[in-house]
Amino acid sequence: MNDASVGAQSSVEQVLIDLLASFLATNGVSVATGFSFSQKLFDSRVVSIEKDSGLLISSSEDAIFAAITSGAYPRGHYVSRLVANRIFRSLEQINSQGGSAFLRQLSASSKSEIRSQLLPLYGVGDKFISSYLLLAGIEES
Repeated sequence: MNDASVGAQSSVEQVLIDLLASFLATNGVSVATGFSFSQKLFDSRVVSIEKDSGLLISSSEDAIFAAITSGAYPRGHYVSRLVANRIFRSLEQINSQGGSAFLRQLSASSKSEIRSQLLPLYGVGDKFISSYLLLAGIEES
């Protein structure tokens, strides 16, 4: 969420948090709820950015699933497993495109460029794109 309350996080970290929030929000919860869960995933280092390599790090899909369900994600275990799988697989795809360099490029892109960069990621569709654009503060006209 692009606002002053985020402050201490780098723009690359914020893009990652917004992407995580979009995965969580796409499956029947509000964007605010998705953002809250994504911030917890990042703060607890379930998903992080390795400083030296710039790669996105998560120990496993199971770790993401456990963190989502322990936080009482309101969509149940089945949807939580789907979300964890989508997040984990997309992290791998983002890493294959440069990890934090991909996130940096995404933060500097136009709406149409964002759409073309995100749609190839596993589990990303129109609702995901709408959530991400909202979190990134980009008007969807």
